[in-house]
Amino acid sequence: MRGHGLGVVWLAFLGAGACAGEDADLTTYLSPSLTAKAPHTLSVFGVFRDGRMSARAWDELSPKLTSILGPEPCPAAFSTDLVTGDGALASAIDDYSKNYGLTEPLLDRIAPAAKGDLVLVFIVAGAVRSRHHDTDPQPRPAPGPGGSRMRRTTSYSRPPATNPSAFEVTASLFSPKDHANVAAVNLRYAGPSEDAAMAKLLAKWRELFPSTSCESWDFEAHPVDADAVRALPEP
Repeated sequence: MRGHGLGVVWLAFLGAGACAGEDADLTTYLSPSLTAKAPHTLSVFGVFRDGRMSARAWDELSPKLTSILGPEPCPAAFSTDLVTGDGALASAIDDYSKNYGLTEPLLDRIAPAAKGDLVLVFIVAGAVRSRHHDTDPQPRPAPGPGGSRMRRTTSYSRPPATNPSAFEVTASLFSPKDHANVAAVNLRYAGPSEDAAMAKLLAKWRELFPSTSCESWDFEAHPVDADAVRALPEP
């Protein structure tokens, strides 16, 4: 049976909630194994937007992240360069994630190529809506990162969305050392500005992780085989 990996990140939100205002619901998760206040280097995997990987979405999002990744452009693993330079791997990642989300086994397969000590993933769903313009709700997309370990160890279930057309964004951290997701900040936002939503999420991120910076990827030293990605088991 096909499942979606982001669901397990929601399952991992075990009580570190925070209110972000009347138009926003902010939730966080930190693994006990992660020292959040310590300096961390982050390699960005990419953006899973509305049910699939999107190199364009990272190009649009990355300029907004200078406060957590530094002023220089930060390269993502799933990027235009990967699509043009290694189409077979990009296609394998895209196909797998469309079916199952960004699962821990998928991130674990890619993580050896990361130069950072943690892998950062963004999951974006929906779109902001004008308060004065009502449209038909868009269908909710397939969700993003997670893994079987968290699914087995918690029974928390995600509450139903009160506004199915709300904008939702999650920043999630995967640890190559732990082979698991170790942190996530999720924002469900019903206001009129995507920039305002991102500002709320990034403010919480800086509170949790005061010292983070960007690192790149090295697929030459640590190549990832497209067939190995396609052979990953169903979660």
